[in-house]
Amino acid sequence: MKLSIRKYLLVVDEKGFTLIELIVSSAIAIALLALVAGIITSQGDFFSREIALGEMQSDGRGAVDFLDRSTRNSGYNVIRGSRFLAASDHYISMVFDENDDGVIQNDEVIIVSVSNAMDNTTETFFVSPYFDFDDDGQVSQNETRNYEIRLALSKPPFNLYLFVPNKLNSEYKQYTAAHNIDNLIIRYYDKNNMALPQGINLDTNAFPVPPYALSKAELNKIR
Repeated sequence: MKLSIRKYLLVVDEKGFTLIELIVSSAIAIALLALVAGIITSQGDFFSREIALGEMQSDGRGAVDFLDRSTRNSGYNVIRGSRFLAASDHYISMVFDENDDGVIQNDEVIIVSVSNAMDNTTETFFVSPYFDFDDDGQVSQNETRNYEIRLALSKPPFNLYLFVPNKLNSEYKQYTAAHNIDNLIIRYYDKNNMALPQGINLDTNAFPVPPYALSKAELNKIR
């Protein structure tokens, strides 16, 4: 009986842990877990920032491509009105016959601008497009009205919005064309490669310094 107990005690002495050893081991394990958790959190924040930056860069390229295609097509099959309706460093509106049917529809009036998603209105601009209000296959001289586009410009990141004028009233529908735009500056030049609007200040790279907006006369000079 004693032999059996002694063997049992020997096993405990060789392979077991005292209470103090368990406490020390637990403290070390907790400290290591805290260190690892801090590293994981830090890495997670880093990757979150990298992902957000990647989204901004990707959406920014998409926004530039969208604007480039629309600008190149502006004026196509436009019989009434002008190909550009409004232009500034952060918004632009143009018209072209996208489906090549010879008639401008409301969704062929392109109005794009950066804006914050849910902030109060800080700026507005107007466009006065001509398009087929009554779907009769033609655009009459009376088929035009003013649309006031409302923007919220507080701080980045912004979204790039596409505004589509309603046929029945002076309101519009608003669609998100790109998310997380950190900065977007639209620059304009005339046929002589001179910056618009005329008299605008230029930076050290000869780029127009915002804010600026083009007059109606200057809209026709955009090339």
